[in-house]
Amino acid sequence: IVLNPCRFIKSISKKKKIKIIISSLEKKKRKLIRSIHRLLIIIIRKCIYFY
Repeated sequence: IVLNPCRFIKSISKKKKIKIIISSLEKKKRKLIRSIHRLLIIIIRKCIYFY
């Protein structure tokens, strides 16, 4: 099998792009989870204060 270098490079760059996209999604997800967690803590504290 003869590999076409251009095609090979393209496939590698595609994989890298996908990895980058996935990692950025992961970061966003983490931020979201953190903010939700913070919100939950604030809500719980308010509940404790009110009762």
